[in-house]
Amino acid sequence: LYSYGNDTVNAKRVLHQHVPSLEEEAMIDHYMNAKQWSQARELMINADRVDNKNLMLLRHICSENTPECQEHITFTLKKLTTQASITRQDDTGNQQLYQIGNIFHRLGIIPGAEQQALIQALYNKAAEPKKATP
Repeated sequence: LYSYGNDTVNAKRVLHQHVPSLEEEAMIDHYMNAKQWSQARELMINADRVDNKNLMLLRHICSENTPECQEHITFTLKKLTTQASITRQDDTGNQQLYQIGNIFHRLGIIPGAEQQALIQALYNKAAEPKKATP
């Protein structure tokens, strides 16, 4: 209702207070559409998100081997290690890992020690025997 009265300050306050993830999503979309990758990356990290939008960010941020690219790869790997094990059915996790491998190969990057440890942790987690549910 505030937006119809051009009261954008109150509209934004109410939106942020009651629907923070919607505003966050809209801002990430806005920055990505404007090709402002650093700002979109900052919001993704603040939101602690790794989803399909992260794939697009990885492609654009890692067009060259920069410190920002390395930081975002490490962020993505860390986030993947805190999620459920990657399986064939886990499309997003597999795509994230594939994209990172593609970036390493395309740019000739050798993963750093922390990145290697995170990748190994992902492999170990995927290889763990699945616990039967009672």
